[in-house]
Amino acid sequence: MGKIFKLTLIFTLITGLVWSLLVPLWHFPDEQAHFGHVAYLAEGGTLPMGRTNDLNQEIAISEQRLGTYRNKYGNNDFTYRPDYRLEYTDNLTGKYEAEITNIPLSSRHNFTDAESAYYPHFFYRVSGLIYKLFYSQDIFIRVFALRLFWLFSHVLMVWLAYLIGKLVFPKDKLAAVSVAVLSSFQPMLSFVAAGVSSDNLHNLLFTGVIYFCLKINRKIFWPVLLGLAAVMYLGFINKPQFLIALGIVIPVLLWRRWKILGLTGLVTAWLYFQGKLPYFDKPWFPLPGKPAPNPVNSN
Repeated sequence: MGKIFKLTLIFTLITGLVWSLLVPLWHFPDEQAHFGHVAYLAEGGTLPMGRTNDLNQEIAISEQRLGTYRNKYGNNDFTYRPDYRLEYTDNLTGKYEAEITNIPLSSRHNFTDAESAYYPHFFYRVSGLIYKLFYSQDIFIRVFALRLFWLFSHVLMVWLAYLIGKLVFPKDKLAAVSVAVLSSFQPMLSFVAAGVSSDNLHNLLFTGVIYFCLKINRKIFWPVLLGLAAVMYLGFINKPQFLIALGIVIPVLLWRRWKILGLTGLVTAWLYFQGKLPYFDKPWFPLPGKPAPNPVNSN
């Protein structure tokens, strides 16, 4: 590992820390919705989501004080108002910081609005472990703890980008490092990576798909196939949009081995008809002799 790449990882972490610590609460894209989903599951909210209120009172109050609370049209105090700013104070404590810090613990169990992110629960279950670890702390500490935890997914993504660069440019070390540098310091990517969002895990896993496909394109061996299967599965239970990765995986498998693609298809079909695939617990086209699912009662 070259010095330039080591410096890239160090500055990736520093950049993420600066973003995480300086950006105000709920100012990353949809952060309140993702954190709301984490809190809903951690506080024992009723499943499935989307049928009851799922944003707890603690988060709602903090949003109202910080200007990010959305009205019935989906707008907040910052929408269409580029000149809007939170009121400054003449000390290190924000105007509403003490009030938000002292919101009663009971407010975490009162769900008042519907704003959580309605994605599969994998990212939010993992995040819930960090949430509970800092449960006795105020909302600022819990949010920043999650920001810092998921920041390392971006660092891992940059490391995978470097490995991809080495595969694509095996004889040009500078070009290989440039892939990592461009991935690390792309402005919007580095900004979002410092917040609480399932997009960070999605980006890491999708980078993993690219890496394993490049490895398979060179030579097929089981550890790489298992790695590809693992990132595909995790990506799918993180976000259903991960299905788009099949547009990369299928051509690579077709190019390398028809038998592997056929075996993958048979296993997938078996899991589908057994109701073992996420989002497809009840197959649309049941096997002969099995009743079709009721579309009204299917979840």
